[in-house]
Amino acid sequence: MGPFHEWIFGFPGRRFFISHKPLNETRQYFSYIQKNIDEINNYVKSELHADFMLFVFPRSYQYSDKECP
Repeated sequence: MGPFHEWIFGFPGRRFFISHKPLNETRQYFSYIQKNIDEINNYVKSELHADFMLFVFPRSYQYSDKECP
């Protein structure tokens, strides 16, 4: 994938690109996801009066039995 994917779509074309670089270099690409999570949290707390929990499981390539026994 060349630079055209990012130019057209606004994010790099490599699958799982966000885990190939440090967080401070990729944070900009998931700001919309963070915004939606925050909005869901606010809705659940203010409208439903409940707690909101989000579980994010690692993908298989991220799993290591040494890091995650």
